[in-house]
Amino acid sequence: MKKKHEHAIKRLEEVAKSFKGSISFEAEKRFPRYHLVSQWKENLKDVKEDRERSEKKKDIDYYMKLKYKIVVISIPIYLGGGFNASIPQLGSCAFIGDGETEEEALRDLEETKREYFEDYLEKGIKIPEPEEKY
Repeated sequence: MKKKHEHAIKRLEEVAKSFKGSISFEAEKRFPRYHLVSQWKENLKDVKEDRERSEKKKDIDYYMKLKYKIVVISIPIYLGGGFNASIPQLGSCAFIGDGETEEEALRDLEETKREYFEDYLEKGIKIPEPEEKY
């Protein structure tokens, strides 16, 4: 049984060499499995290249542009007043910003987010992408 398979593999390699990487319609009819395997390898190569390209693009600017759900709450006056902004998905106790106005709290949150993301990227820690689109 092994000899039969070895012979078939050698034949497929010969056919592949004779067609120099491109398979004609006639070869597809004669060797459909070879065509499927070669097509699968090409698709796998494309997927790997796409994954590598997307990983390279994921720098600090990529993560800063992601739209995470932000929760802004008003701090009661008896506790000092102002506003508190956080990103629950990333850890509402870590990713937090505060300020006298909502805008200040959001700016502070963006600075905090940048600092954490830069640290995460430097250390190779995976940054979760938003669960929902906003």
